[in-house]
Amino acid sequence: MARWLKRPEGSNWGEFGVDDQIGRMNLVTPEIRRSALAEAREGLAFLLGLPLAFEPIERGIMHRQPRRFDMPVLDGALIRRIALVSLLLLGGVFGFFLRTLEQGHTLAEARTVAVNVFVMVEIFYLFNCRSLTSGFWKLGLFSNLWVWGGIAAMLVLQLLLTYWPPLSSLFQTAPIGWREWAEIVVFAGLCSLLIGLEKHWTTRRRST
Repeated sequence: MARWLKRPEGSNWGEFGVDDQIGRMNLVTPEIRRSALAEAREGLAFLLGLPLAFEPIERGIMHRQPRRFDMPVLDGALIRRIALVSLLLLGGVFGFFLRTLEQGHTLAEARTVAVNVFVMVEIFYLFNCRSLTSGFWKLGLFSNLWVWGGIAAMLVLQLLLTYWPPLSSLFQTAPIGWREWAEIVVFAGLCSLLIGLEKHWTTRRRST
Protein backbone atom coordinates (compact mmCIF):
# COMPACT_ATOMS: atom_id res chain seq x y z
CA MET A 1 0.00 0.00 0.00
CA ALA A 2 1.31 3.44 -0.87
CA ARG A 3 2.49 5.67 1.98
CA TRP A 4 0.37 8.54 0.69
CA LEU A 5 -3.29 8.64 -0.24
CA LYS A 6 -3.81 12.23 -1.37
CA ARG A 7 -0.98 14.09 -3.01
CA PRO A 8 -0.78 17.76 -1.89
CA GLU A 9 -0.52 20.36 -4.60
CA GLY A 10 3.13 21.09 -5.40
CA SER A 11 4.33 17.87 -3.75
CA ASN A 12 6.57 15.29 -5.44
CA TRP A 13 5.16 12.34 -3.54
CA GLY A 14 5.17 9.22 -5.66
CA GLU A 15 7.25 10.58 -8.52
CA PHE A 16 10.17 8.25 -7.67
CA GLY A 17 8.24 5.28 -6.32
CA VAL A 18 6.06 4.69 -3.27
CA ASP A 19 9.03 3.94 -0.98
CA ASP A 20 11.14 6.91 -1.99
CA GLN A 21 12.27 9.21 0.87
CA ILE A 22 14.41 11.86 -0.80
CA GLY A 23 12.14 13.21 -3.55
CA ARG A 24 13.82 15.38 -6.17
CA MET A 25 17.20 14.78 -4.57
CA ASN A 26 17.11 11.70 -6.82
CA LEU A 27 17.88 14.11 -9.66
CA VAL A 28 21.24 14.99 -8.07
CA THR A 29 23.14 12.16 -9.71
CA PRO A 30 26.89 11.49 -9.43
CA GLU A 31 27.31 13.09 -12.85
CA ILE A 32 25.59 16.27 -11.62
CA ARG A 33 27.77 16.38 -8.50
CA ARG A 34 30.95 15.96 -10.55
CA SER A 35 29.81 18.72 -12.89
CA ALA A 36 29.13 21.05 -9.94
CA LEU A 37 32.53 20.26 -8.44
CA ALA A 38 34.19 21.18 -11.73
CA GLU A 39 32.69 24.68 -11.45
CA ALA A 40 34.64 25.38 -8.23
CA ARG A 41 37.71 27.53 -8.74
CA GLU A 42 38.87 29.02 -5.43
CA GLY A 43 37.38 26.61 -2.87
CA LEU A 44 37.02 29.39 -0.28
CA ALA A 45 34.58 29.43 2.65
CA PHE A 46 33.60 32.42 4.73
CA LEU A 47 33.76 32.28 8.53
CA LEU A 48 30.31 33.78 9.03
CA GLY A 49 28.57 31.65 6.41
CA LEU A 50 30.07 28.21 6.88
CA PRO A 51 28.69 27.65 10.45
CA LEU A 52 25.13 27.80 9.12
CA ALA A 53 25.79 24.54 7.28
CA PHE A 54 25.81 22.85 10.71
CA GLU A 55 22.55 24.45 11.88
CA PRO A 56 20.22 21.89 13.54
CA ILE A 57 16.86 21.21 11.91
CA GLU A 58 14.15 23.56 13.16
CA ARG A 59 11.37 22.12 15.28
CA GLY A 60 8.18 21.40 13.38
CA ILE A 61 9.81 21.67 9.97
CA MET A 62 8.10 18.46 8.80
CA HIS A 63 4.70 19.96 9.61
CA ARG A 64 5.11 22.80 7.13
CA GLN A 65 3.17 22.79 3.90
CA PRO A 66 5.28 21.78 0.88
CA ARG A 67 6.50 24.62 -1.29
CA ARG A 68 4.71 25.04 -4.58
CA PHE A 69 6.91 23.93 -7.46
CA ASP A 70 6.39 27.27 -9.22
CA MET A 71 7.42 29.38 -6.20
CA PRO A 72 10.56 31.48 -6.76
CA VAL A 73 13.58 30.91 -4.56
CA LEU A 74 13.45 34.57 -3.54
CA ASP A 75 9.92 35.61 -2.69
CA GLY A 76 8.77 39.11 -1.82
CA ALA A 77 9.59 38.75 1.89
CA LEU A 78 13.17 37.63 1.25
CA ILE A 79 13.75 40.36 -1.30
CA ARG A 80 12.47 42.91 1.21
CA ARG A 81 14.78 41.56 3.89
CA ILE A 82 17.79 41.60 1.56
CA ALA A 83 17.00 45.20 0.65
CA LEU A 84 16.66 46.14 4.32
CA VAL A 85 19.97 44.57 5.31
CA SER A 86 21.71 46.12 2.30
CA LEU A 87 20.43 49.60 3.15
CA LEU A 88 21.47 49.22 6.79
CA LEU A 89 24.95 48.12 5.77
CA LEU A 90 25.32 50.82 3.16
CA GLY A 91 24.01 53.57 5.42
CA GLY A 92 26.00 52.40 8.41
CA VAL A 93 29.33 52.03 6.61
CA PHE A 94 29.18 55.35 4.78
CA GLY A 95 27.60 57.13 7.73
CA PHE A 96 30.29 56.04 10.18
CA PHE A 97 33.03 56.70 7.63
CA LEU A 98 31.95 60.31 7.00
CA ARG A 99 31.21 60.94 10.67
CA THR A 100 34.66 59.72 11.71
CA LEU A 101 36.29 62.05 9.20
CA GLU A 102 34.17 64.98 10.41
CA GLN A 103 35.35 64.34 13.95
CA GLY A 104 38.93 64.98 12.84
CA HIS A 105 40.18 61.41 12.59
CA THR A 106 42.53 60.26 9.88
CA LEU A 107 41.46 58.52 6.68
CA ALA A 108 42.97 55.26 7.94
CA GLU A 109 40.94 55.46 11.15
CA ALA A 110 37.75 56.20 9.22
CA ARG A 111 38.47 53.26 6.93
CA THR A 112 39.01 50.99 9.93
CA VAL A 113 35.74 52.06 11.54
CA ALA A 114 33.85 51.46 8.29
CA VAL A 115 35.27 47.96 7.86
CA ASN A 116 34.46 47.01 11.45
CA VAL A 117 30.91 48.38 11.10
CA PHE A 118 30.35 46.10 8.12
CA VAL A 119 31.71 43.02 9.87
CA MET A 120 29.94 43.70 13.18
CA VAL A 121 26.55 44.12 11.49
CA GLU A 122 27.17 40.84 9.64
CA ILE A 123 28.03 39.12 12.94
CA PHE A 124 24.79 40.25 14.55
CA TYR A 125 22.85 39.43 11.39
CA LEU A 126 24.23 35.89 11.48
CA PHE A 127 21.94 35.10 14.42
CA ASN A 128 18.90 36.23 12.43
CA CYS A 129 20.02 34.06 9.51
CA ARG A 130 19.72 30.92 11.60
CA SER A 131 15.98 30.88 10.90
CA LEU A 132 13.81 32.61 8.32
CA THR A 133 10.82 32.74 10.64
CA SER A 134 11.82 32.31 14.30
CA GLY A 135 13.94 34.40 16.65
CA PHE A 136 17.40 33.03 17.35
CA TRP A 137 16.59 32.81 21.08
CA LYS A 138 13.96 30.18 20.28
CA LEU A 139 16.58 28.02 18.60
CA GLY A 140 18.88 28.09 21.62
CA LEU A 141 21.90 30.34 21.88
CA PHE A 142 24.31 27.41 22.03
CA SER A 143 22.50 24.86 19.86
CA ASN A 144 25.06 25.49 17.12
CA LEU A 145 28.52 26.02 18.60
CA TRP A 146 29.99 26.43 15.11
CA VAL A 147 28.31 29.85 14.96
CA TRP A 148 30.24 30.99 18.03
CA GLY A 149 33.43 29.51 16.63
CA GLY A 150 32.99 31.44 13.40
CA ILE A 151 32.27 34.66 15.29
CA ALA A 152 35.32 34.20 17.53
CA ALA A 153 37.57 33.58 14.54
CA MET A 154 36.15 36.62 12.73
CA LEU A 155 36.67 38.86 15.75
CA VAL A 156 40.27 37.71 16.13
CA LEU A 157 40.93 38.54 12.47
CA GLN A 158 39.29 41.96 12.84
CA LEU A 159 41.40 42.76 15.90
CA LEU A 160 44.53 41.73 14.02
CA LEU A 161 43.47 43.89 11.08
CA THR A 162 42.93 46.83 13.41
CA TYR A 163 45.88 46.56 15.79
CA TRP A 164 48.59 44.31 14.31
CA PRO A 165 51.14 46.53 12.50
CA PRO A 166 51.87 44.17 9.56
CA LEU A 167 48.17 43.95 8.61
CA SER A 168 47.57 47.61 9.42
CA SER A 169 50.37 48.54 7.02
CA LEU A 170 49.12 46.17 4.33
CA PHE A 171 45.46 47.27 4.44
CA GLN A 172 46.09 50.90 5.48
CA THR A 173 44.09 50.63 8.72
CA ALA A 174 44.72 52.26 12.09
CA PRO A 175 43.92 51.50 15.76
CA ILE A 176 40.59 52.82 17.04
CA GLY A 177 39.44 53.54 20.59
CA TRP A 178 36.88 51.91 22.88
CA ARG A 179 34.34 54.65 22.12
CA GLU A 180 34.36 53.78 18.42
CA TRP A 181 33.96 50.09 19.27
CA ALA A 182 31.02 50.85 21.58
CA GLU A 183 29.26 52.86 18.87
CA ILE A 184 29.85 50.10 16.34
CA VAL A 185 28.42 47.41 18.63
CA VAL A 186 25.37 49.52 19.52
CA PHE A 187 24.64 50.21 15.85
CA ALA A 188 25.01 46.52 14.95
CA GLY A 189 22.66 45.58 17.79
CA LEU A 190 20.05 48.08 16.61
CA CYS A 191 20.31 46.70 13.08
CA SER A 192 19.78 43.18 14.39
CA LEU A 193 16.75 44.33 16.39
CA LEU A 194 15.24 46.04 13.35
CA ILE A 195 15.76 42.97 11.18
CA GLY A 196 14.25 40.76 13.89
CA LEU A 197 11.18 43.00 14.08
CA GLU A 198 10.78 42.81 10.30
CA LYS A 199 11.03 39.01 10.46
CA HIS A 200 8.45 38.89 13.26
CA TRP A 201 6.09 41.15 11.30
CA THR A 202 6.48 39.06 8.14
CA THR A 203 5.81 35.81 10.04
CA ARG A 204 2.67 37.19 11.69
CA ARG A 205 1.43 38.54 8.39
CA ARG A 206 1.81 35.14 6.74
CA SER A 207 0.02 33.36 9.58
CA THR A 208 -3.07 35.62 9.35
